[in-house]
Amino acid sequence: MVEADRPLQTTPRDGREPLVDELIDWMVNGARPSASAKAIIRCICERLLEIGVPIDRFALFIFTLHPNLQGRRFRWFRDGDVDIAEAPMGMFSTEIYRANPIPHVIECGESIRRHLEDPDCPEDYLIVGELREQGLTDYLAVPLVFTTGETHVGA
Repeated sequence: MVEADRPLQTTPRDGREPLVDELIDWMVNGARPSASAKAIIRCICERLLEIGVPIDRFALFIFTLHPNLQGRRFRWFRDGDVDIAEAPMGMFSTEIYRANPIPHVIECGESIRRHLEDPDCPEDYLIVGELREQGLTDYLAVPLVFTTGETHVGA
């Protein structure tokens, strides 16, 4: 069995919250030898579901060192696999890119959260309306600062 496919064992911490220590340990020490970024993302999301985190989708936005690409988006859905989209050079200067929270999170290093069910939730980014139409209730984009100082985004 591949390490990424090993079932997560959980133990209640206070009767309501499961331990996440094993997931964190796997992310720090066990994920590296996994076969691919897709397998790592799929495993993290499935393990989060196992410990009770209610997620329906997850996206990871990573810059690349590729000469023809600015970055990659890995996107997981609860009922499917992980898909990958590549951002060609120039993508980060387009209107559609700038109309979403990713640039703000990267440039300011600040998380953005939107409670989509709240009638007063601002429609300040394209994704807010898209996620509402899909029936999702919450959106969170957080900066992921690598040891190199580069900021990537998890949403």
